Amino acid sequence: MGEHEHRMVATTGVKPTMEEVFAKCHIRKDKSWVDRRAEDTYVNFKKRKTELFEMSLPQNQDGEGLSCESRHNMPDDITIWNEVVPKGKKGTLYGLGSIETKACSKFTTGSCSNSFKETNIEQELIKWKEKAKEQEIINQEQKHKLEQQQK
Repeated sequence: MGEHEHRMVATTGVKPTMEEVFAKCHIRKDKSWVDRRAEDTYVNFKKRKTELFEMSLPQNQDGEGLSCESRHNMPDDITIWNEVVPKGKKGTLYGLGSIETKACSKFTTGSCSNSFKETNIEQELIKWKEKAKEQEIINQEQKHKLEQQQK
């Protein structure tokens, strides 16, 4: 657990999300971002996470979401972060600090190479993109059926 994450747990008693830790570390006391890159990173991450969440929701015939189990269809934050945030000079992910190390240890028990992390995350991204495309097709079909019913 990183220093900022540890402090946030001590203060609130709840483990913060990756995006909460990022915001805490990259927003000044006057509520301004430390730089444009930090703000763009956060906005792009939140936007992509919302898009993936909406695509993962199964739809009923009325276009309403069906169940909470769709959250299991979502990629984890690290996967989304890797898709949205450009890599640094040494292949590291911007803005994560020690969280990146934890993501690495999630996949292996020993040492972790950047190539292994990238391959594993890229494979997961491909899988989620395929699922998102499939869900988009289903959503379009349902939309078309609704339009036909309304005529």
